[in-house]
Amino acid sequence: MRYSNISIGIVSIVFSSNIFALQTENSTILNVDKTPSTELGTIYVHPEYLEIEHLRNTKEIIVISKEQIQEKGHRTISDILAEVPSVSVGATGHGQIDIRGQGADQASRNIQVIVDGVPITALTNHPNQLNYDVIPVEQIERIEIIPGGGSVLYGSGASGGIVNITSSVKSIDNPVYSLSGESNSKGYRLNVNLGTRLNDNLAATFNASKLNRDLHFVDTFRHSEYYSGGLSWDINDTQNLTVRASHLSEDSLYLENISYDKVKKYGTNYRPKIKNGKRAYLYGDRRQDHISVTYRYNTVNNISVISDAFYQKGFYVGVKELDKTVYTNAFGIRNKVKWHYMNGGELLIGIDGTVQKSQLEYYSYKKPKIFNYDKRVFAGYIANQLKWGNWETSQGIRRELTKWGFEKARYQYSIKENQIFNDTKNLWNTAFDLSLAYHYSDSGRVYARYERGYTVPDGIQVTDIVSSMNKDKKKIYHYRGTKAEPEKFNMYEIGLKDSFKFTTVNLVGWYSQTNNQMSRLIYRGNYETINALKTKRWGMDLSMIQQFGNLTLEESYSYLKGRTDYASDEIRKYIASKRYKGKTSNFLRSGLQKVPRHKVALRATYDFTDNLSASVRYTYQSKYENTMYQEDQEGKGNDQVKSFEIVDLSMKYQPRDWIQVYGGITNVFDKKYFNYSSGTGFSPTIVPGAERGYFLGLKAVF
Repeated sequence: MRYSNISIGIVSIVFSSNIFALQTENSTILNVDKTPSTELGTIYVHPEYLEIEHLRNTKEIIVISKEQIQEKGHRTISDILAEVPSVSVGATGHGQIDIRGQGADQASRNIQVIVDGVPITALTNHPNQLNYDVIPVEQIERIEIIPGGGSVLYGSGASGGIVNITSSVKSIDNPVYSLSGESNSKGYRLNVNLGTRLNDNLAATFNASKLNRDLHFVDTFRHSEYYSGGLSWDINDTQNLTVRASHLSEDSLYLENISYDKVKKYGTNYRPKIKNGKRAYLYGDRRQDHISVTYRYNTVNNISVISDAFYQKGFYVGVKELDKTVYTNAFGIRNKVKWHYMNGGELLIGIDGTVQKSQLEYYSYKKPKIFNYDKRVFAGYIANQLKWGNWETSQGIRRELTKWGFEKARYQYSIKENQIFNDTKNLWNTAFDLSLAYHYSDSGRVYARYERGYTVPDGIQVTDIVSSMNKDKKKIYHYRGTKAEPEKFNMYEIGLKDSFKFTTVNLVGWYSQTNNQMSRLIYRGNYETINALKTKRWGMDLSMIQQFGNLTLEESYSYLKGRTDYASDEIRKYIASKRYKGKTSNFLRSGLQKVPRHKVALRATYDFTDNLSASVRYTYQSKYENTMYQEDQEGKGNDQVKSFEIVDLSMKYQPRDWIQVYGGITNVFDKKYFNYSSGTGFSPTIVPGAERGYFLGLKAVF
């Protein structure tokens, strides 16, 4: 079996060797394709990446297939991820993805989102937020979610988890012609794919997608166009070169959040007041161009080599003023060598190098503002696997250098002068992991895993604003590189995966701890990043699938809880010394901020015939705390986002092998609920959940 393409390869550092055939592997995972069989336990997943394959036996990996994405009427990546029990979308803010309860202020940093091997996580979410809906769902081949881990292979930010998105451009080796369209309550989607094999060694594909979608409130919308193409050349029996390119163009207008009172009074007809000649909407305009190259060298021996490189550039807005536009560009290269040795031994060696830059310059009250960042990451890692009998163990270590550079401007009112500050920060980090698995049957295994990970400061945290007196005894504020250390995480996981005659089971228990969580201390105009907090998180994930004749049942449940406190008495005293009247806060003991404790997903699918099926899905999400501190909760209302239950219906009809019609209803009972709430008291700001919606789509493959 040859590899699917991995994105990144313009300048290749090729390790001369050979590639092995990846073996298909049993996996009990949420929502995967079921190979026709009398036993549902026969579930096969073909790995797209060496990293994913390395983790598969000793880590929870959730796979969502292309077929499931299409059948459920999902319109964005956020829609897809919202169905996964261990993932929360929007609970910590507009467009944010939270895995395993990172909560407010942490979710955007403790996660990596990767599209075709390229990281798209923003350098900072201030002042502009970046959502992750960067590729149309029609062009997604597969999404792999790695909850809570993968630091050796992916580096900083993996403590929350990895969202690995594979686009249809990666299936160039099997090109097809397809056309699809969908009409729904909020707009429409169109997609066309043109794929062909030019000769025995050369294949090409081109995709185009268009999305027009109205959002919750009147006059809010999201309109996007996405184009991608690729060329795959089999140079000979042992070498392949793949080139891919894409362009995203998006215009959108939305409300980040509004008060509960206004939603209650106006509903979806609410419009912001006119101020300075315009209404206070947020702009979500975005452009992104991407190109990547992958070189693969395949021989008959026991070594694989893959060299990838990428380059991308673009901009995004995400604020109220169009002149506050963040311009970004990034490039990088990754090289991987995998060696099969002895009986079942595997050694994976990787070298990564990426550069990300962002630039934001604008005027505020006629004063210039500059937020420019330069982040360079250089890393090497070694990951080893050993198998003997029914036992399997893996070990890995990663060494990484992060070089942060920044340029920021601040107007000094005391001397009526604008000053520009530049500084750099070099951060060395080490991650390692150790796991052990026991295969007690052909389909069942138990495993235990320990991982030491880290998260470096983001663009805001890496800079402190501190004051000093100049020679004229006037207070001056200046930027400097923070003295805070990267967060260190200890993560533990135990799991069981098995499949029986009519059911599959995936059960995972986990625990995560950090004793030096970064926090922003604000006092008398100073902004200082300090390692102020310690946080514990723990939980469990359960997913099962049963098949009874034409009826398939799927159940998923996620439980998580956590606790935050000051890292030490010394830290509490230091914070008290900086604050007014020496006050510090007492943390709630009931859970983490903006982290639902329970999430349940149930689905029943019935095949009426070989061509007609219907599904009903039930989703429950529990309430969450809206604040971290006891004093913010006591005696006030609306401090929790209430629990909610949603029911969705869908149907699929395939009269011919080449054509499919699907449709459904989302939020069948039109339940009113909130995805997000900010602030305390009787009138917090909120983001309403989606109302009842309808969709009808058609797809043809030629």
